[in-house]
Amino acid sequence: AIQPYLNHEFDKEVRDPVDPVTGEEISEDELPFNIMITRAVRPIRAFMWSQIGVEGEEEVALLMVMAGLDKPDTPADVPLRVLAPAFMLSELQKAFIMGFLLFLPFLVIDIVIASVILSMGMFTLSPVLISLP
Repeated sequence: AIQPYLNHEFDKEVRDPVDPVTGEEISEDELPFNIMITRAVRPIRAFMWSQIGVEGEEEVALLMVMAGLDKPDTPADVPLRVLAPAFMLSELQKAFIMGFLLFLPFLVIDIVIASVILSMGMFTLSPVLISLP
């Protein structure tokens, strides 16, 4: 969903930086900011991959197709712009499942209480008054 809107920002070409002293171009690998970002992203990527797990590789493959990228050879080849949304999707799926499993016992208790009230003949006490919020 967010991929088509930010695609041009992530793939934007920039001019090579020039060393002010020597006038020579500095490669992108030697820039201090790029080195810092590369080192900072490693543990974050490892955490996201550990949370996504094997079952989340389908989301990664789907987002790679949506980004128009080829299938990567290794997990390290997956760009962060694909890995971050895949991580969010897997976390949302887990949260939805947890919420449903938390809601299910309350729903069963609600149905049992409603059937007990009606079987006792308490028709004036509506089960809607005691039901889930």
